[in-house]
Amino acid sequence: MVCDACAQLLPVDGASLSAGRGVGGGVREVLSSDETAAAIESEHDTLGEGPAIEALTERRPVLVADLSADAARGWPVFAAEIARCRVGAVFVFPLHSGAAIAGTMSLYRRSPGWLAPADLATTLRLVDLATAAVLAITSGDGALEGLSLPRAVVHQAVGMLVSAHRIGVDEAMARMRGYAFASGIDITDLAAEITTGRLPPEAVMP
Repeated sequence: MVCDACAQLLPVDGASLSAGRGVGGGVREVLSSDETAAAIESEHDTLGEGPAIEALTERRPVLVADLSADAARGWPVFAAEIARCRVGAVFVFPLHSGAAIAGTMSLYRRSPGWLAPADLATTLRLVDLATAAVLAITSGDGALEGLSLPRAVVHQAVGMLVSAHRIGVDEAMARMRGYAFASGIDITDLAAEITTGRLPPEAVMP
């Protein structure tokens, strides 16, 4: 798995791989090497801000060597929420396929600090591999059959909001983010509440 390779080959503590555009483009599918990497991605999806969202929208790497200092300037809410995860640095690379962008690869380390030039060169080679992997997933490559992506419940909940409120997918996702943040819960947990019937979709208002 690309995420595990990143954690083993680079001086980082974990990695994640996303497929999709998130803000303005539906729900991202995410694979993570560990719980902290998954939590970082979850905050991106819940808040709709952070280095991974910026890498997607601006189509460039976003390298944050000191998250506590730099994130507070660009993404203050994200910085406040991620502080509990003990993350010192985050490095996010967009996955390009021609003019299109397929997703992102994110690395984190617990202590602040830059990637050395040699490590950055290795990272860029892994980005190429990650791009191929994401394209294989999104194109339904048979070699990856059985791979379970963890955000299916979010897709289902978004669909239920679309049906209940007669709104678009982007608006449904925005309402879920707002509700999750206001309630202090993870967006995946909110989706589970909706899809299991514990929370009616009509209750998720703007």
